[in-house]
Amino acid sequence: MGSKKFLILFSLFAILFSCTLFADDGFMPKWKLGDSWVIEAKYINLKDQGTTWLPPIRWRFEVKAQKAFNNEPCWVLHITPESRPDLKVQSILCLSQKDLRPIRVVDIFPLRGEAKSKTKNFEGARISPLFSDDSMIPYDFPMFPLNAAVEGVGSAVVAGEKASKVDEITFVEDVTQNWAPTTDGFKVVLQDGGGKGQITQTWKEGSPWATEMKSYSVVYTLVK
Repeated sequence: MGSKKFLILFSLFAILFSCTLFADDGFMPKWKLGDSWVIEAKYINLKDQGTTWLPPIRWRFEVKAQKAFNNEPCWVLHITPESRPDLKVQSILCLSQKDLRPIRVVDIFPLRGEAKSKTKNFEGARISPLFSDDSMIPYDFPMFPLNAAVEGVGSAVVAGEKASKVDEITFVEDVTQNWAPTTDGFKVVLQDGGGKGQITQTWKEGSPWATEMKSYSVVYTLVK
């Protein structure tokens, strides 16, 4: 991407995010140490050309710790397979306590019988939603706070770039996020061009996580 296009996109992203960050009525889920919740996710069956869904898997999210990364106080969120411990897949999300933006993500997965991990560190200069990419755990997460009055028309859109560093290599991708208020929360749509396609989430006041999520290959509901 050319430098001029990057500057335009990033400036728009930063300006709109600043509007939400300092708005009086911004929505952001509230957590405390020890909080936990469970989502039930279903995955499309690619072996039958995507005409059926596989049995659901329940993932437990738990706020395990408070820790500073790059001098940023963070919530440390552990995600484990509650209904399928045999999968041996986990993720650890380190999210800023200030605005829940991603600081570091560790994905743990089995490979040829051994536990492997992949760590992604996020550049603080680029503001972006969090995408689960190739992890089977659907921890996709919008930028917060959300606010109904950003553009004065009841909805808002931001466009920019996400950048994450893996093994000292920085990967950059175009992203968009738009949201609109509902009667008790927000509907959020995320897009990064990844394999999941467009991701639609429902966030409600008082819920620690999205109550529903839909994409091409995964759907889930918040169950407890």
